Amino acid sequence: LLLRAGGRYPRQASPYSILSVSPDAEVRPAEAGGVSALQARITRAFEPRYRFVRELGRGGMGIVYLFTDTVLERSVAIKILKPELCEDQQVRDRFLDEARALIRFSHPNVVQLRHVGEHEGRLYLVMDFVPGEPLNDVLRKAGTFNEQRVLALMDQVLQGLSAAHAVGIV
Repeated sequence: LLLRAGGRYPRQASPYSILSVSPDAEVRPAEAGGVSALQARITRAFEPRYRFVRELGRGGMGIVYLFTDTVLERSVAIKILKPELCEDQQVRDRFLDEARALIRFSHPNVVQLRHVGEHEGRLYLVMDFVPGEPLNDVLRKAGTFNEQRVLALMDQVLQGLSAAHAVGIV
């Protein structure tokens, strides 16, 4: 979604500890158990409420991980602001604008935000996990889509954008 800028988010401690990983943190398999140092920190940061499963992907502003919510027994995606961006107030504002935008409406074609938090300068979003394959992976495998499939996908995208537009987000 293209988001409208605005407002500030006061820095607050979260009831869930978030990782304090330096930008140069090594991510390599540990000798025992195959868990990286970063994964171990992430796991400790969100316990006991959330149990780490795996990394889902990386974007321009953050890294998204799959967790299991141990209280509600469901999967969630947690997006954590990249360490190298944590000190940039404009980036922090954009990250929080995304959270404010997501929380303002609910639509089947837009992921639902469940919680926003910060600890030790690291902002994060807890969102519903939507299972499936990323569109770019589907496209890479398929090569091309027929007209009917393109129209069906575009219909879903446009429904989500329309809902966002209706509440003034885009």
